Amino acid sequence: MNNRRIFSIAGIIIIAGMLAGCAKTPESSLVRQKGAASLKNYEEGETLAAQESTTGTENPDDLEADSTGTENSTTVPGDASGTETAETPQSSETSSSVLRSALGAPEHYSSEVKDETGKLQILTDADVEIPEASKVSAISVSQHPLDQALMDQVTEAFLPDAVFYSQESYYQPTKPELQKKLEELKGYLAEGNLDPYGYGTDEDGSLVYDIYNAIENAENAYEEAPEEKQLQEVPAKLNLEKEDGQGGTYIDENRFMGTAKTEDGKWYDYAVFGYSSMPVNIRISRLYEEFSNLDTSFWAGYGGLKDTTEVPDEETIKNDIGISFEEAKKLADEKVAKLNIPDMVMGEWEYALLWNSDTETGGYTREKQIAAGYQFHYVRKINKIPITYTMEYGGGLESMESEMETWCYEVLDLVVNADGVEYLEFDNRYDEGEVKTENLKLLSFDEIMKIYEKMMLVQNADTLNYEQERIYHINRITFGYTRIYEPASDPKTGILVPAWDFFGGFESTYEGVTSTNNMTYQSYLTINAIDGSIIDRNLGY
Repeated sequence: MNNRRIFSIAGIIIIAGMLAGCAKTPESSLVRQKGAASLKNYEEGETLAAQESTTGTENPDDLEADSTGTENSTTVPGDASGTETAETPQSSETSSSVLRSALGAPEHYSSEVKDETGKLQILTDADVEIPEASKVSAISVSQHPLDQALMDQVTEAFLPDAVFYSQESYYQPTKPELQKKLEELKGYLAEGNLDPYGYGTDEDGSLVYDIYNAIENAENAYEEAPEEKQLQEVPAKLNLEKEDGQGGTYIDENRFMGTAKTEDGKWYDYAVFGYSSMPVNIRISRLYEEFSNLDTSFWAGYGGLKDTTEVPDEETIKNDIGISFEEAKKLADEKVAKLNIPDMVMGEWEYALLWNSDTETGGYTREKQIAAGYQFHYVRKINKIPITYTMEYGGGLESMESEMETWCYEVLDLVVNADGVEYLEFDNRYDEGEVKTENLKLLSFDEIMKIYEKMMLVQNADTLNYEQERIYHINRITFGYTRIYEPASDPKTGILVPAWDFFGGFESTYEGVTSTNNMTYQSYLTINAIDGSIIDRNLGY
């Protein structure tokens, strides 16, 4: 994943980016103060059992204002005939049913809404996931520092028997490697292929890739290259002293960039560092001899790939993984337990494929698949309520001109197959703080659905400026925690608040061609369960 989590190829990322760009909350009664400042509006509620008798009361903020702020309208914008059905909640004595009943939430929910043109439709046929909780609180969290103690925990958990080497010495090309590269480049030149990797031309029509320059550079490097790798052993420590290439040294402050060789002969890239929006950023990536370039290979979620390229079926992937789900999860749980992170559990999972980019075509093919695995997404689960996992990193800026210090979400992802842990991503560990509000007063499910059906149309209205039609298919509605914060005033602390998320996919038609996007863990809308405000997951508030 090359220093960032990648779930899809470039085409999907572009589509998701277009969608994110559309998500501007209008000036209406649905816009409320967000982040920590809104905490004063988070009222203590009654016990969940007592709330059951009051479910469905009107929200004092008048949630039925239309998208322009007009009061007293119950009509979904542009849809005079929207229909909805909901199954009756089941009665039982479990914590799940108590919370479900208190919210007035069914086990399944269906509805259809559309804009006045009929070209933007929101089709909902979704299971409603409610955790088995007896109370819902607002909980403060803060940034855990990147220090040697944290790095030691990760090293001991995932690379306990490894020997570590400097990244520079591992990646320094040898004479045999450069000779192979020269033969490849000169072969292309002999064929008359001056653009073997498909970089194309610039605005002046000149080739972006200069094969003659590449050959000259490789020949010069060959003269200085060693016959074999001259590996330099280093300790797995932050702030190592390094040579600056000019006869001096410097301290590689607050990071470690190295490679590790385990007792069984496997190689891993090990990167530990932190910066403003990601105070903790740790990657461990298995290196393969044939595909050791992390810039051209990445782990990708199966759900995103199968919409855009040919991929093997699930049975083939299971065979490629070579280990059962239960065995893989047991190994992953054992590794994560060694990190000693409170309340951390496996939240979601998916199949993942390690792909090497096909630079000649710019695509990804079955022949370029390197490995397969189960990708486990770990989350906090506090008082039986999990943080809802989504593919969003957070930490975005409202504009490119903004100078605010931002803070991305906590991430703990592992990819496991028969060879063990193939990949680790560990970002932005939270430190749990005090409970700000013990028993939150929450909006009813019906109130949330009114906001959902209104805002899905409002926030996606401008897609029709460049698409002929867009149809959403929402198949999963979840209640869980998300972290919000106020980067303008305090970018290092936040609050876990309950929120509703809406997952599924969509079909978009452009110039007569219909494409699909079924990113399993892309949330298309996040609503604060306390006050009904819209949370922009890219921004984090």
